[in-house]
Amino acid sequence: MSELFCSVAGEGPPLLLVHGVGGTGGFWEDVVDRLAPSFTCAAVDLEDFGRSPRLTTQKTVAERAAPLAALIDELSLCPAVVVGHSLGGMVAQELALAAPGRVGALVLCNTIPRATDRVREINAALGALALEHGSAALAEAMAPGLFGPGALEGTEKARARFVADCGAADPAALAGALQAIMGFDALGRLGGVGVPALVVAGEHEPNCDDQRLLATALGRGTFAVVAGAGHMAPAEAPDAFSELVRGFLGAEAPGGARA
Repeated sequence: MSELFCSVAGEGPPLLLVHGVGGTGGFWEDVVDRLAPSFTCAAVDLEDFGRSPRLTTQKTVAERAAPLAALIDELSLCPAVVVGHSLGGMVAQELALAAPGRVGALVLCNTIPRATDRVREINAALGALALEHGSAALAEAMAPGLFGPGALEGTEKARARFVADCGAADPAALAGALQAIMGFDALGRLGGVGVPALVVAGEHEPNCDDQRLLATALGRGTFAVVAGAGHMAPAEAPDAFSELVRGFLGAEAPGGARA
């Protein structure tokens, strides 16, 4: 039985929504508002974040994916469309590889197929900052680089939520998640995923080339860009992001049924 905290809303084909470092399931609030008329939206708090249990030992990205398979079974979401942002997108890749029957499709937003030397360098510095100066300091340091240059409909709310959620996280949890990303590499295995995938990047996402690579490596991946957005594209531009998801999954506008 899964001990993960998960908030469920809506009715229809199941979506499992997985947040990134420093976030919680609340990251998806505005996306859920738009998709719940057409889908069952289950927004999970990963271990070490929000209301889910704290880790007692360090876990890799693959190990962080394992409890989600149990959650899918427990909530009768199988097969789920797994929607992952940043770290959540890496977790979604590992989940699709380890539990293919539970994943019907992937929506991978602002994420990467493997950690590069640059990612490892940045994450090591961010992890040290969290441990030395605390979670609030990390949140304030990260926030300016997470958003596009102009305010979109969700930018102000998304920024405030990130600073609050990340600032409330345990510094060791943040450092551990950043360390897990440093060891992540699914690139050579992604051809085995075998399900349709939508890869979404913000126009101003620093890792946009890696996301194009991710879409290509998946074989059945489609690449899309959210105009004006940065790393937090789903929360910055929930209207545009939700339209991409609906189009990918063949759903009508809010209130409609899946095609």
